[in-house]
Parts: sequence; structure tokens; C-alpha cells
Amino acid sequence: MPHTETALTDIFSRNPGFHDLVTARHFDTLYGIYVRSYFEKLVNTSLRKAQVTPPPLVVYVDVDETLVRNVGRSRVPIPGAIAHVRELADQGAELYCWSSGGAEYARDSAREVSLEEVFTAFLPKPQVLVDDQRVESWRRLVQVHPLSCPGESVASYRSALDSTRRSKR
Repeated sequence: MPHTETALTDIFSRNPGFHDLVTARHFDTLYGIYVRSYFEKLVNTSLRKAQVTPPPLVVYVDVDETLVRNVGRSRVPIPGAIAHVRELADQGAELYCWSSGGAEYARDSAREVSLEEVFTAFLPKPQVLVDDQRVESWRRLVQVHPLSCPGESVASYRSALDSTRRSKR
């Protein structure tokens, strides 16, 4: 910013006609506008940097005994888990529905409990996992039992991820 004042002063000194009283007032006005503009840009840039949105929380949701309880030949929706999944979707979580019954079974089950639209994709659970780490040693993984869902949120899961290597809830 000081360089701009010097540059403007230099322009005025090279142009003798600019030395009258009117020009001096314009100089003060132009410099004032520049200073305000400079600080507004600085503040706006700082605010944008401060408002960086974290990536979505990625959540995989099982079907059987999580969204739906199997009782004999009957399938009974589990309202608490269903409500929790909907809340996570409303809070911006990226949701995937998976099942050992396969992708279509996962989709049909989500449709059955009116959750199909909240899921990004439907997947079969893996039968083989090729990874350099055992699942038990994964960092930033929180495993949640469906009965423990009430009161949890994207924020509480992020907090758990930040404070522990691996947590079972």
C-alpha cells in the first residue's frame, strides 16, 4: 500500500498541471478509495479462507439389522436408524448403502424404507479387501452400532475422528 502512495505522488510530480487545489482533493479521494478497496479485499480474502468447507463426512450404512430388522419372514424398519441416516443426509454427509446381499438388495431395501434418494450409491459389501492395513488399524474411522445413533451428528462424528485414531460407539 505505501508503494501506491509513492506511485501516485510520482505521477503528480511528473504532471505539473496536477498541482492545483482541485487535483489535490482528487488525490486524497482516490487514495482514500484505494485504501478502503485494499482493506476490503484483504478482509474478504481472509473471510473466504476462514470459511473453507470441509469435505463431506463419508458414511457407509448397512441394511440388515441396521435399517431393517429381519424377524422370520417379516422385515421391520428400524425407525431410529432411518431417522439418523436422514439427519446425516440433511447435514451434508455423503452416504453409501451397502449389504452382503449385494447392490440391488441394498437399493431395494433403501427404497423400502424411503431412503433411496439420500444415498450416493449402493454397493455390495466386499468379500475380499486388499489393503496394506487391517481394518482395525485404520485411522479416522468411527464404527457406530445402530442403537447408539440417537444424539449423534456429522459434527459429533467429526469430533470423534479428530480426537481418536479409531473409536467404537
